[in-house]
Amino acid sequence: MEADEIMEDAELTTISKELVKVPKSSQTNAKEMLKTLLAHMSVFSKMKNPRSMYREPDLNKMYLDLLTHRNPDVQKMALDCLMSYKHKFLVPYREHMYGLIDDKTFKTELTVFQIDKESELIQTEHRSELMPFIMRILYSKMLARTSVRSGGSGQLRRSLVLRFLAGCHENEMLHFVEMAFKIYAKYLNDDPVAMVDTILDTLDLEHIIPPKRLQSSLNLLSVVLDKFGRLMGQRLLPYLLKILFCISAIVQGALACRDMIHPGYLPILLTLRNSCQGIAARFFEHYYNYAWSEVEMDVIFQTLVWPWLEKLPVEGIHSPTALLKLFLVWSKHPRYFVLLAKHARGNKNLTPLPYIMNLLLRAQSHPSVTTSIMELVERLLTLQDHQEERNEGAEVAPDIPVTLKLQVDLQAITKLSLHENLNYGSCLLLPHISAILERLERKLGSKKHRSLSQRDLIVLSRVTELVWDDSTSDTLLRLLLPLLGKKMHAGEETVSHFITTLDNLFKNVTQPEKHLRSLAPLFGEVNAPGPRKLLNRLLTTVAKRSSEERKEHLVASAELISRLNAFNPKWVEQPDFNERLEGFNEVHKMLEKGQIDLDLGVIIIHNCFHFIRTEKDLSLKDSAGYCLRKVAPAVSLQYRDAASDMEFLVSDTVLCLVRAGIRDKNETVQQESIKLLGEMARECSELHPVLQDLSKLTNKADPEVDFFENILHLQSHRKSRALLKFCQVAKDLTKAPTPRTLTHFILPLASGFLCSEKYAHKNNVVDAAVETIGTVCRLLPWHQYETILRFYLAKLRYQVDFQKQLVRTVVAILDAFHFDLSRAQISGMQDKNEDIKTADVKLMEVEKSPKEVAVTDITDPSGSNSTVPINGNDEPGETDVLDSVEADTNKTLEEAGPEELVDRLESLLDLEDDAPKVEEKEYEATCEMASVPVPAINKEAVLNKSVATHVIQIITTGLLPQIHRVMAQLTQAELSHKLNKKQTASDKEEEGILRVPIAIAAVKLLQRLPSHMLDQNLPGILMKLCTFLKSRLESVRRITRETLQKIMLTLGPKYLGILLHEMSAMLTRGYQVHVLIYTIHAVLVSLKDLFQPNDIDCNLQNILELCKKDLFGAVAEEKEVNQITGKLQEARTTKSYDTFQILAQFVTEKCFLDLILPLREILAHSHSFKVIHKCSECLRRVVLGLADNTFVPVESLLVFMYGIASESIPELVSELKKEEITPAQKELLARQRPDSFIIPQAPRNRSGFTVAARTSTRTNAHILVEFGLRLFHIILKREKLRTGDFRPFVDPMVPVLCDCFKAQHVKLTTIALQCMSWILRMDLPALRENIQNISASVFKLLHKYAAAGLNKGDNFDLVVAAFKVVTVLVRDVKYHVIRAEQMKTLLLYAEQDMHDFNRQATAFALLKAILARKLVAPEMHDVMDKVAKLSITSELAHVRLQARQVFHQFLMDYPLGKKLERHLAFYISQLNYEVQSGRESALEMVLSVITSFPIGVLTSHSGLLFVALGAQLVNDDSPECRKMVARCLETMLERLDKHARNQLFDIIIVWFKDNKVEHNRLAAQLCGIFVTVEKSDFENRLPKVLSLIVQHLSSDFTDDQPGRYVRIAQPNDDSPTEMEKNERVRDRLLFQVLQLLRKICTSHPDILTDSKWEDDMETVAETAQGLLAHPHEWVRLAAAQFLGHMFSSLDVKKVAAAVSSHHSVSRKECGYFYHHTKQRLKSLVLDFCAQLQPCDIGAELVEQVVKDLVFLGRVLKNVSLGGQIDENEEHESGEESEDNQIKLSLLWMIRRMRKIVNIEVVRAPKSTAMRTAVFKWIGAIVLDLGRDGLSPLADQLLAPLVRELVRTDESDSGKELCQLAKEVSDLIKKKLGMEVYMQHLSRLQINLAARRADRKKLRAQEVLTKPEKAAKRKIKKNLKKREAKRKRIESIKGQKFRKKKRKEFQIEDI
Repeated sequence: MEADEIMEDAELTTISKELVKVPKSSQTNAKEMLKTLLAHMSVFSKMKNPRSMYREPDLNKMYLDLLTHRNPDVQKMALDCLMSYKHKFLVPYREHMYGLIDDKTFKTELTVFQIDKESELIQTEHRSELMPFIMRILYSKMLARTSVRSGGSGQLRRSLVLRFLAGCHENEMLHFVEMAFKIYAKYLNDDPVAMVDTILDTLDLEHIIPPKRLQSSLNLLSVVLDKFGRLMGQRLLPYLLKILFCISAIVQGALACRDMIHPGYLPILLTLRNSCQGIAARFFEHYYNYAWSEVEMDVIFQTLVWPWLEKLPVEGIHSPTALLKLFLVWSKHPRYFVLLAKHARGNKNLTPLPYIMNLLLRAQSHPSVTTSIMELVERLLTLQDHQEERNEGAEVAPDIPVTLKLQVDLQAITKLSLHENLNYGSCLLLPHISAILERLERKLGSKKHRSLSQRDLIVLSRVTELVWDDSTSDTLLRLLLPLLGKKMHAGEETVSHFITTLDNLFKNVTQPEKHLRSLAPLFGEVNAPGPRKLLNRLLTTVAKRSSEERKEHLVASAELISRLNAFNPKWVEQPDFNERLEGFNEVHKMLEKGQIDLDLGVIIIHNCFHFIRTEKDLSLKDSAGYCLRKVAPAVSLQYRDAASDMEFLVSDTVLCLVRAGIRDKNETVQQESIKLLGEMARECSELHPVLQDLSKLTNKADPEVDFFENILHLQSHRKSRALLKFCQVAKDLTKAPTPRTLTHFILPLASGFLCSEKYAHKNNVVDAAVETIGTVCRLLPWHQYETILRFYLAKLRYQVDFQKQLVRTVVAILDAFHFDLSRAQISGMQDKNEDIKTADVKLMEVEKSPKEVAVTDITDPSGSNSTVPINGNDEPGETDVLDSVEADTNKTLEEAGPEELVDRLESLLDLEDDAPKVEEKEYEATCEMASVPVPAINKEAVLNKSVATHVIQIITTGLLPQIHRVMAQLTQAELSHKLNKKQTASDKEEEGILRVPIAIAAVKLLQRLPSHMLDQNLPGILMKLCTFLKSRLESVRRITRETLQKIMLTLGPKYLGILLHEMSAMLTRGYQVHVLIYTIHAVLVSLKDLFQPNDIDCNLQNILELCKKDLFGAVAEEKEVNQITGKLQEARTTKSYDTFQILAQFVTEKCFLDLILPLREILAHSHSFKVIHKCSECLRRVVLGLADNTFVPVESLLVFMYGIASESIPELVSELKKEEITPAQKELLARQRPDSFIIPQAPRNRSGFTVAARTSTRTNAHILVEFGLRLFHIILKREKLRTGDFRPFVDPMVPVLCDCFKAQHVKLTTIALQCMSWILRMDLPALRENIQNISASVFKLLHKYAAAGLNKGDNFDLVVAAFKVVTVLVRDVKYHVIRAEQMKTLLLYAEQDMHDFNRQATAFALLKAILARKLVAPEMHDVMDKVAKLSITSELAHVRLQARQVFHQFLMDYPLGKKLERHLAFYISQLNYEVQSGRESALEMVLSVITSFPIGVLTSHSGLLFVALGAQLVNDDSPECRKMVARCLETMLERLDKHARNQLFDIIIVWFKDNKVEHNRLAAQLCGIFVTVEKSDFENRLPKVLSLIVQHLSSDFTDDQPGRYVRIAQPNDDSPTEMEKNERVRDRLLFQVLQLLRKICTSHPDILTDSKWEDDMETVAETAQGLLAHPHEWVRLAAAQFLGHMFSSLDVKKVAAAVSSHHSVSRKECGYFYHHTKQRLKSLVLDFCAQLQPCDIGAELVEQVVKDLVFLGRVLKNVSLGGQIDENEEHESGEESEDNQIKLSLLWMIRRMRKIVNIEVVRAPKSTAMRTAVFKWIGAIVLDLGRDGLSPLADQLLAPLVRELVRTDESDSGKELCQLAKEVSDLIKKKLGMEVYMQHLSRLQINLAARRADRKKLRAQEVLTKPEKAAKRKIKKNLKKREAKRKRIESIKGQKFRKKKRKEFQIEDI
């Protein structure tokens, strides 16, 4: 800056003027000089009359000069001197002036001292003379050096000063500026050109102004321009420009002599040049309206442009230079455009634009430079001309006078179509269009930046308007069109620019039709209406400019496409449905004529996909889908012989669109894409390999088994059927499908069912999808296989909710690993594997921070392949290709986020088309030489050496580290400081669960590698899983256990030892021991199906040691602490018992003693009851395990059992050794002195030893004996001895058991009795010898222990076992006879035990045994009477059952005589028992009697049974009892002969004729049973019965006009009166009579048509129709069912004929409709429609009513339609009671059904029952209607369906209703055809939209017309929102939602 220099010059000048006569010696000291100056000025300030002083003018001038001094003291003294003059304009502002001088008050004074025009602080008359003083002070302050004390930086002070001066007048500012730039005053001149020339001519480098001072001046000039801004006028701005010109000229002159300048000064000079150009640019930008003179412009170019323009292409490549920025400013305003056309004098080539374009085309130009130039080009092309702005009336600046400018090429402009509207900037760019296009062409052609920005698109769209060259346009089109798809999803404006560009280019091309194929995708991608209209216009342009031979066809095609994309002129951006549907019809017509060529077909296909994706209208979507399935196959077959055309159509168009559609989130797009793929596979299978593969999944004949039909089906089991069909077909293929088929189509279809909320609970679909993915991977080459595996491994890290699905999928993929790696060269990888192992162990043991994990990311596989030894036989370059592919796969999928994974997968799978076909060299099929073809899915791909080695390295260096990294990464909770761990439990649990199941994938991968790699890596994985088991979260431990189970299932039991070793080493402390034992048990349970002999033996001791700790160590004590068990789920249960059972189940014979000895040792040394009980439980579990052991033969078990039971195994009976005292010890004890302690010693015995409790090694010996007997008992119980002759092994056990009968331990005796009950069934010699002793011992035990009231405990178990032994003795031991006394005792015991529910089973078993032997005793009958009572009164069902069985056996086997009557009477009397269970038991007994008694006995008692059971049929309140009664009666009638049945039927007739309604009802029910039993034989009874039925029905119905506009009476909910009770009784009679009629009609259908029953049937039908108005639903249901039976017997056509003339048909043919046909038909329709009301109505009644209405609809279908009323008549008005007002027709009935729908929608919108019924009725009617009959009714039938199709109801009922509506509409579509159906559908949708719009408009108008109603509606809506929100919040909190009673609001409450 120039502050110091200016200050020094001013100071020296002033001092030299004042002190001229001062000696030279005094000038050496500046401070002394300053003091001297201040002293002199102090004297001068004291002068009272300064004007009288000598040389006063010189002094005054000196004072003014000193005001600009940098020293405040000098300034203050100068002001004092001036104040002595006492000027009037100065004195009033004394304080302000001193405030400005003082640095401390300077800032404050700037704020207070206002000098602007609005302020009145300075008087107007003082201003002109005061302001120069202020300017001098401020100028000094701006230049003075600043410090912290003086108030901040110099830049800040300069800004403050200039901001303060902004309030000055222009002349005052000019005065200040002249002071600031007075250094340049000597150069200034009025003529700028002359001034610049003078400076350049007279420039002397030795006396040039220093560069820093020039830079300071430029900085000050920049600040002045910023702060003064628009306050400067025409005096100040030219002055500043002259300063700029002066500095620029100096810099230009200096740089012109750069050879004479030191190189160190060149950078600052260049900076000065740039600053000058920058200030000029700012001047042009800020002062847009400045009136430039031609001279000034010449100077601007002479100093700032021309000297540097030629260097612009070189200097400007790195960043935009100041000169380029100046040109950018000129491009911002159309007024400056002429400056870009100015050229140098005498050199027209020296002009800015050529050099700018040269810079644009430089390959080295930075993107920022090219972007700036393209911005300049855009402005030139788009901004309006300056002259046009003036013509519009705006105030604009005058034109800039430029004489030397380039002229516009008018000849070139005239060639353009837009020459009249071309702006001046575009005219300037005309010569440079080729350069701009070349730049854009380069950008499009580059692989790195192959895209265009929005600015580029705008430039391109404008530039293309200026192009008329054919070749250039064609080149641009070839480059642009492939990039269209990327830009179509940008903004609408961008797309419009793009299409405009294309339109401009197409106008210049001679044969534009060759680009149609590239243009076609636009019709599928462009969505907005505006760009789509432009696209249609573009297609028209192409058609009109095409060649003559194709012009006519292309014009017609363009018109067709325009019709398909037509928009309605009446509605904004709404499609014209009619025009579009007509367009689709035209497509079908052209398709039939073969007029659709390839180009048109592709455009139609893209159009159809666009409609399917974007349109909401059903008709358009359905039409598009139908058109797609017709056009694509037809056009493909048409071009089957043209290979290139067919490849473009099928492969590049259809299959690509289908693939994208399958991945689309829109379900409609997915379904239509799958439909198209299926159609192509069925029709065009030979055209493409993919279609050929997929054709094997199709079936034209049977759609039920077609893959594509099933995958689209609504039912989930059909979807799973489709996926399983692919798996089945794949298993039969000898040649694998192409990878494209599998990855592009099958894989996305299957993946769509995974990780989806929709199918989360559809287990069958998920299972099928997982199996399908596994099958796909089984058929894929390595590259695609690895990509899919990496994809799901990456997905496993993000998808928390679907962990199980993903783990199963990864396992399925790994199971599909079909690559044989046996040829891999392992030797070269040993060292690497050691390093990998070390790294893995470190990774598992040391958990890294996220930064470390990021740094140690998976390395590029290609980096490690260079050291792989490759044999000379291997093909070079294979691994290189694979390296690059795998590296991309690794990097891409690992870096992808959860949202990007699918896109990355698709891009990686596409690499198979670009990469060389390495797969052919990768593997060799193992079965090539086999004579029988092997399925492709079973072929093993044997990889050659290099590829196999490479795959192993990919797995070890890529996949496994990825898995290890995911497992080893820290959770956020572990990374955070302990003070900041604020995570909730759920968050931590989520993070922990994520990583656990990934270990399965690691193990699966390791299994595919050589075995030594598995052995090396497996411990590390198990170690990491064991660390997860340490987690405090139960869910993490549970998931880890499940993972360990799956891993061990994969590895097998041989790796159990490794797992035990790792777990035992990791889980050692505290709660971890509980987790360890629990987990070992879980693993053992999972391996139960895989264990082989010796698998358990090698790990037995380790497991037993852990079980001992768990049961008898400190761990067992912890299980009793509630605080531990409450927090630790694993400690709540003892799994060691189950572990003992598993060990015993799979241990071999050699380890039996090893299993028992630890328990035996504990039993020998412990006498604690708790310990003994635990040992007993362990032994019991060992028994269960040994019983299930399949590795040990039964003989060995029996021998082992006998050895334990007889205590004959030495290892188990060894005694404890007693400690002996040596003689030396005795002598030492004798010499001991007597103690002298106060407290005596513990008492000793005679031998001198301390007294201890006596113990015996035999104390717990009986427990082992119990163990042996338990084992024997379970062997007997499991009937393992039935397969062979094991009597030699069993016979020695009889004496042992007999000895146990006398044992002191009750349990031992009990087990012995249990064994004896099984042995007694065998014929053993020892039994015959000891049977008497056994019998005596058992009865002795019973006598000793069988006491009354005994119901639990060991004694009770012994008694039960003894009774079982007695039962077997009585029943099975024939060679032993029970004595009379014993028999009496047994009956006594049985009688007692029958009433004890704990011992009833033994009692009944004993009684059955006695009855089976038919033993007789006097007490037998009394006991049986008690059994009969017990069968009724017992509360337990099994007791009643056993009692009935015993009593029935007694009735059948024992001669009873007259006692039989008494027993039967007892059970008949119990039919009125007050408890239902007792009545049911009695009925079961009666049924048994009826079934088993001889026919004679049954006939004799049939009357009694019939009357008693019949009474119960009416009187019993229980429906179950009544059903059982009916069953008894049916069974009895079936067994009786005809004569007996006639006698019983006479009773029914008597009851029918009785006056009591109850008797009539009973007769009707019994008669119905007769009908059911006799069937056709009942016809003989009809004359008697039918008249009685008619009589009863007629008496209950008296209405002469049945069913006329039925209004169903609702039952009263109040308490029923006596009359209402009677009415209900009669209602039951009506129901039973109607049911009887149904049964009769079912058994005898001829009764409905037989002439002799015509009158009766007509009467009954009239009555049934009248009962449709009955208040009770079940009566209406019975009436509707009878009418349905009657309708089924009639011919529809005959009934329809009777409507016109009943004389044309007989009464037999039309039945009930013979008389009053029209009236009855109409009344029936109305009656049945009245049943369908939105209330609580049963589904059975609705279904029956729909069936009846279907019949009536079929009748009306056949009625002549000639008399039907017009559609526009009032058809839903009021009550239509007269026949002449309604003419019967199907249309009238449809309207009635529609009214039902409308009523439900209005009254009960949440209910769907009525709409479902009506839709089913519509479907049934449509099935009967032909196409001609359906077309007039289609609008009426479709109207209710369309409403549901367009409605979005997410509830389950809403979805079901929508699906039903879709099925019915599809049925109508098939009947009508697509075209007619779409016409109807479109018309209905338009009407529906119009009605909705009217309603919306009406609601909007109600805000003004009916404000109260509108306000209530709004309040109601807000209340619903609030209630829904509250319900949602409470559901989140887990509270039960309670609906509040809604308050009624009034308008006044608002």
